[in-house]
Amino acid sequence: MDIFTNHYTLLIIISLLLGAGVPFGISLSRKNTRAMRARRLLDLEKSLNFKDLGGSLLPSFEVVKHKYHIKQDEDNEIAGELENNINYFLPVLLYVALTSSCFFISLLVFNELYGEDFNTLHQTKNLSRLVFAFTFLGAFLWTLNYLLRRVANYDLSPLSYFRAFYRILLSLVIVGAVYYSGVFHSIEKEEVKPTSAMVQMSPPNPALVTTIMPAVESVSSAEEAVRKTGQATLLIIAIALLVGLFPLAFIDLLVARFPSLALRRVDGDDKRLMKEYPLDMIIGIDPYMKFRLSEFEIEDVQNLATANPIQIFVETPYGLYEVIDWIAQAQLIIAVGSKKTRLLRAINIRTVFDLENIGRDPRLREEIYHILLGELEPVALPDGTRIGKGGLGPPKDVLDDVVMVITDDLYIKRLRQLWSLIEKKLD
Repeated sequence: MDIFTNHYTLLIIISLLLGAGVPFGISLSRKNTRAMRARRLLDLEKSLNFKDLGGSLLPSFEVVKHKYHIKQDEDNEIAGELENNINYFLPVLLYVALTSSCFFISLLVFNELYGEDFNTLHQTKNLSRLVFAFTFLGAFLWTLNYLLRRVANYDLSPLSYFRAFYRILLSLVIVGAVYYSGVFHSIEKEEVKPTSAMVQMSPPNPALVTTIMPAVESVSSAEEAVRKTGQATLLIIAIALLVGLFPLAFIDLLVARFPSLALRRVDGDDKRLMKEYPLDMIIGIDPYMKFRLSEFEIEDVQNLATANPIQIFVETPYGLYEVIDWIAQAQLIIAVGSKKTRLLRAINIRTVFDLENIGRDPRLREEIYHILLGELEPVALPDGTRIGKGGLGPPKDVLDDVVMVITDDLYIKRLRQLWSLIEKKLD
């Protein structure tokens, strides 16, 4: 078959468009993202006037300003450093070449197998080709999501395309290893176990039953086997897509089949330390907001607690005060844990700043003391006072010392600095 026929030429053109379209779209999106966020950042600088309030700009503000290569001339126009596009040439070329080639092979496979019966696909070599195609599609979707996140975070670099190139190759190598390790063949064998189909009949002639029944059972068993073969084929294709999306997870399949590949083991104490605080714990964050924050790799409460509030404000549609409140809530959760945070919320202490400003009321301090330290084992202080479970109550400075330790982290100090400057502006 001549490769330069209209049919093949069309597939080549589509493959090149799909492979080259992503880097081109990413480049345009990155420039537009920078322009919008730079303007938003300068508007924030004008409205809060940090220089007049604090004598100098906030370090957190300067970090974001430097990230977007912003400087302000006399006309208040944004100017950025020119990017050296030559640095992107080689990684983008490799990425386009790989994705275009894989798209061409995949489209060729889909075109040839269009209308094929999945129940008999395993009898030919087409199953391995289909596994390749769906693995590539899964890997391509992962790289698309990865590159879009790089644009959202404005940290796209030539290394990003090298990593996308590597990720596609990794997925194809892993699926090849899994395929030829016999794991997929094991799936087929499990799904295609012979079954005896009993056909209930009551014909008038017993001799006819003796003659026909074995043939009927044989045909029924064959049909059942073919049906299960088709199900196994679909399962293998689904697994191939997942290998493309999450290749590292399927290394466990190889380790399970070849235990000698296991190099590291997780200790039981290590597992007990594994704990995740989802963003749903933050008051004011709904599932859509959680999804938007995940675009900027803020996946849990710890990520939010240590995030730069000005950067979140610039890169998302959410207000600055709202972002500050979210981060202050997250910092309290990270400091005291979910159980104690729930108890503190019952007495209207939602954020780390609420805890910092508890005042001198003895009853409130007693309540907070028992929330933070009441479950600790009793400890005797040098003056003979016992704190913790069964203690005589909070000594004068113990609660203040605990709060000071909690609020002494750098990311809390950064948020407090911004909080103080805005407070001065409002006053």
